[in-house]
Amino acid sequence: MSSTTHTEASKFSLSMLINDTRYRSTTFQVIALIGLIFAMGYLVSNLLSNLADAGLNISWRFFGETAGYDINQMPIEYNNQMSHGRASMVGAVNTLIVAFLACVSATVLGVIAGVLRLSNNWVVSKLMAIYVEAFRNVPVLIWILIIFLVMSNVLPQPREFRGDAAASAMWFDMIAFTNRGVYVPRVIMGDLSWLVVATFVLSIAGVFAFRRYARNLLFNTGRLIPTLLPSIGIFIIPTVLVYFILGSPIGLESPELKGFNFKGGLHLRLSLIALWFALAIYTGAFIAENVRAGIQAISHGQTEAAAALGMRPGRIMSLIIL
Repeated sequence: MSSTTHTEASKFSLSMLINDTRYRSTTFQVIALIGLIFAMGYLVSNLLSNLADAGLNISWRFFGETAGYDINQMPIEYNNQMSHGRASMVGAVNTLIVAFLACVSATVLGVIAGVLRLSNNWVVSKLMAIYVEAFRNVPVLIWILIIFLVMSNVLPQPREFRGDAAASAMWFDMIAFTNRGVYVPRVIMGDLSWLVVATFVLSIAGVFAFRRYARNLLFNTGRLIPTLLPSIGIFIIPTVLVYFILGSPIGLESPELKGFNFKGGLHLRLSLIALWFALAIYTGAFIAENVRAGIQAISHGQTEAAAALGMRPGRIMSLIIL
């Protein structure tokens, strides 16, 4: 006969929190957490008591007080008599504008530089290598200062656009590059302009839908249809037709030299342009390396198979590699 023995489960005791390896690590982590909480509580209490002794206190009422300072770049309405909360909103919108412009520019620049760095042309590949190595190894703050100083010292002053030289100095009689910034036309939205904007957005969606249809048709049936001219037509024709049918509800306000400065239009200050360009070219260098590494990671069999099917290099790059 076989006999079975039952072992009694060991009872839990406080000493096991230190002696038992199953609980020891958890015990020390809990002790460290409690110590951290008490330390942070002491620091916060000390801060509040010192602020109270100085006649200060922490509250959100600060955002409702009058700001009393100006902001140069104002995408939304603001003056120095408005609150700190309004000033914070202006700063947040400015940050979003710079982030959007820099993200789009850096992505386009990085993809182009990454592809060209793998070019068979020795000059092009070396130029892209110099760009990547030069821009990504210099702090972005240095590039901001360089771009700002170059533009402020090289570009002409607004008063130099007087007389017959004004038309030749301005691009298309609408864009002026000065040492105070770039003046571009401002979009004036009239009645029913939202229909033009909606048509433009739908046209962009139509371009993506058409190109997706063409790609699926190619992959499923092997039939290749042209996409460049139809995409351009979908992108431009509907918006232009709606624009003229509605009687041109969207206009442009061009900048004009009045006195010693330009009036009207949209003023892009040098600080915004320097920050935008510096972030774009600096981040674009890192994106270029990511694109180059991604392309090199693709098996050569993929491109060789596409070439064996008779695909042109441009099609291989857009449909297979990218």
